[in-house]
Order: sequence, then C-alpha cells, then structure tokens
Amino acid sequence: MRGGSVFIRQSAFDATYLKYIISKMTSPKESLSDAFYNSSYKLGPVVCVPKGTKEVYMSTVGWSLFSYIVEAERPEEVFVEDYKVYRVNGRDITLIQGSSEGRDISEKVTHEGQQYTLTAIGEKAYVKRLTNDYYFFADDFVIPSTITSIGVQAFATCKFGRNIISNIVEPFAISSNTFSEEVKASVPLYVPSGTKAKYQTTAGWDFANIVDLAESAEPLAVGEQFNTEMDGVVAIFVVNGDKTVTLNTMANVGMVEIPSTVTYNGVEYEVTSIGDNAFTNCTALTSLTIPASVTSIGEYNQEIKGETNVEIIPVSA
Repeated sequence: MRGGSVFIRQSAFDATYLKYIISKMTSPKESLSDAFYNSSYKLGPVVCVPKGTKEVYMSTVGWSLFSYIVEAERPEEVFVEDYKVYRVNGRDITLIQGSSEGRDISEKVTHEGQQYTLTAIGEKAYVKRLTNDYYFFADDFVIPSTITSIGVQAFATCKFGRNIISNIVEPFAISSNTFSEEVKASVPLYVPSGTKAKYQTTAGWDFANIVDLAESAEPLAVGEQFNTEMDGVVAIFVVNGDKTVTLNTMANVGMVEIPSTVTYNGVEYEVTSIGDNAFTNCTALTSLTIPASVTSIGEYNQEIKGETNVEIIPVSA
C-alpha cells in the first residue's frame, strides 16, 4: 500500500485471507473497522510498517485493531509462533511482541520446520497498548539462559504473581526501566548458583530480593507443577512424591527424549511416570525416548502404546 489513497473503504479486502500486510504509508490513513474482513480475523495477519511508525499505526482508526504490528520492510524478517512475534537474524531471533496467550518464553523456537535460538527480548516487548492494561504472570516467569540483551521497558508494565527466574549466567546491563520499580521492590529474582553478586553489581538488576537458587532449593509439594524445557520445547511436570515427577503435558513435536531427571529452581527431580493424556495431541510425534526411571504410563497415550507409527526407544537402567 502506498501513500495515494486517503481512506480505505468498507470491505475493501473483505474475505481476503492474508498472512502478511505490508504498508508503505509513513502516515497511515484511517480505515473502516471491517475493511480487512472482521475484527476476529485481525488476530492473524502480521502488519509490516515503515521504521518509526508502529506507534502511529497502533493509534490510527482501523489499523489499531490488528494484534500484530511490526516495523519491517519484508515479511521474511518476522514470524508469529505461539502468539508471539519474532524478528529473524539468521538462526537467532528477537522476541519483539509478547502475548497473554503463549506466556512461556522458550530458548528454542521452531517455525515452518526451522529451529531458531532466542537471544534477545525487544524494546517494550511486553507492554500493552492501552495505558491501564498490562500482562500478568500468575506463575513463575522464566528468562532463558540464551538471552544476551533485553530492550528498554521490555517488562515495564508487567505484574508478577510469584517469582522471576533468570537463567542467565553472565548478567548484562539492562535499562533501569526494563522492570518497574514496584516489581523490583516486591518480586523475588532467582538467579543461577554463584551469580548473586554479579546481578547485584550489574545495572538494571537492582531487585530488593535477589536469591541464589542453590541457597533456596526446596522441593515443591506433591501436586504442584512447573514448566521446563526439553530440547527447546516446553513440557509440564507435576510433582508426585519426594523429588519425583510425572510428565503431564508435552508439546507437539516430532522427536522427544524424556530425561531421567529435570531441575527446577535448583532442585533435581526424577521422572518416574508419564501422565494421562500427556501425548494425546502430539500428532507430529515420530520418535520417543523413554528413560529407565519411568515405571508407569497413563491412559489415553495412543502415541506411546503402539496405536500410531511412533518409534519407541527404551533406555536401559
């Protein structure tokens, strides 16, 4: 779209199913709310706009309804996965727009068969458009170890119900407003073993309560659950005993190798079972490695029990 038209009329692109919309307008024209089909459809397309114009588009009638507005010249520069928008830089990616739907930040992200490593979180990545709106994370919020930079105000308006866990071993300087002063004063920041002093002396990480994971390692109670990554994809585990867990939910990927142990908040848990329905929706699964520590497999896991073409690889004790 170039800058000649003064108005985008009603139903101009009605029933046109678009993956990307590339607008060259540096001063976006108003459009009717249904010019691009309907409001529910606006969750889908990524709107690529000229550099320095994102804020203008986000406040312009019609355009403001789109969920994904990014500053990019070509659609190849960005993609959406798990409701988040990423900018591509070779095999590395930057998270430039978070979401209230897909909340976990994964260090590895697969898009159209290509795996990328998340190395940065962009400026205002988790800042919502409306002044009084914000993201709320009820569970522990984990920052992956692969992150090497976090942009200004990335989490400035976020609220956290539990803890922030940083897996970054070598903390780098961040802006003083990356997190709000309220969050830094009230939310515990858990850091890798032996790194507490580094965080305390690194700009931007001035949390009132920085906790070394090794010093605070207490196992979760039976029934509590946590998320962790296995080969770059998120899995959910539920505690079933004294430092033992059940694999409760697995992401839909092709090859899965279940580890015999997983570590969360500095505590190591043995994986002893696979829960009901853990793999029920894993239609892409082709290979599954099960450790010897697993002694039971729950119901409705057809992918494991031989009802589909999945290669099962048992590991001997």
